[in-house]
Amino acid sequence: MAILELQRFDEHTDFETWWNQLLSNSLDNHPFLTYEWLTLWWKHFGKGKELKLFTIENEREVSLVVPVMYSTCKVLGSRRTKVEFAASGDSDYQSFIVTNFQEAARGVNQVIGSIMEDS
Repeated sequence: MAILELQRFDEHTDFETWWNQLLSNSLDNHPFLTYEWLTLWWKHFGKGKELKLFTIENEREVSLVVPVMYSTCKVLGSRRTKVEFAASGDSDYQSFIVTNFQEAARGVNQVIGSIMEDS
């Protein structure tokens, strides 16, 4: 099992097909998780934010994709890093993309740890 961190929507060859195929095989196939929606949202609202797509992969398949974005905000006068699902605030639905629940469950704590390290 490997955890990969992608920073753009086009890091895989034919990324759109790859993404939507994962989504169609997932437990939660929703329009607000499609490649088209997320990339269009990112093009118009992603300025000033950092995109990260964390994946859990093994030699056969991708079992989990976590699309998150990082931004800076002020909390009580102090600058903090805010982590949220990509397209938060403008999408009615955000979630992990899970294609294999058992594999994803084995690595999700590592993914959460990676997200927290970056914040």
